[in-house]
Amino acid sequence: MGVIERVVGPATCAKAAAKKVALGHVFLFPSYAFLFNVWMSGFEGKGLAGGVQKFRDTWADVFVAGTGFWPAANMINFMYCPPAHRVLFLNCGGLYWNAFLSWQNAKQNAREKRREIGEGVGAERGSVEG
Repeated sequence: MGVIERVVGPATCAKAAAKKVALGHVFLFPSYAFLFNVWMSGFEGKGLAGGVQKFRDTWADVFVAGTGFWPAANMINFMYCPPAHRVLFLNCGGLYWNAFLSWQNAKQNAREKRREIGEGVGAERGSVEG
């Protein structure tokens, strides 16, 4: 956020705050969502390829939710929070957001598990019937 502050300057009006929000949403939001999935997949033993796939599988839902949440939170942050309290405000929003991403991760893991179980059952049927 410090880079955005230096590029746009202080958010003394709604236009400047909107510029900051747009820059953050275009550049910071997708990269954070991608890195979250890569790290979670790494911790789950699925590696980089698993993280990239999980990002692809969850991106639409994450983008819709993030587009509803982060621009509003960032407008409030840039327009009404003094610079000394901006990190604290965003950390509070981040608690919610990380809980949401964790829920998305768990939901995707459950889908993958159901898919694996379904493929296993299909493979067993094929070998029994064949």
